[in-house]
Amino acid sequence: MRAASSNAARTTARTMDGSMRKHVLRQSDDGKTVNIALGDELLLHLAENPTTGYGWEFSSPLEATGVSLLYDTFEPPTSRNDGAGGLRILTLRAQKKGQTILKLAYRRPWEREEDTPMRITFTLNIM
Repeated sequence: MRAASSNAARTTARTMDGSMRKHVLRQSDDGKTVNIALGDELLLHLAENPTTGYGWEFSSPLEATGVSLLYDTFEPPTSRNDGAGGLRILTLRAQKKGQTILKLAYRRPWEREEDTPMRITFTLNIM
């Protein structure tokens, strides 16, 4: 595994059979372009505090992006402080070759997307 700076996408080594890789993107990777192979997994690690009503949502349907959602999990905070945030982990799989853009918004379900306080975008080149 290659060392990466805090702003770069993290990539794990190929599995023993050489079939796929897992790539990790964080909020600090906003605007990055990532090259991934067909069948690779992409893990989005996003800070989230559901106690405030805010959560991460895809801005457009995933069906149009060439990736599918495998898992949507939430790791609660390690802090015992009331209202502390945790980590949303979205696990995606690259299923269609080509370039696609993933856009996510951190918002409350009842708010308009235009009023979203935070948005992130990732460009994927699926080969």
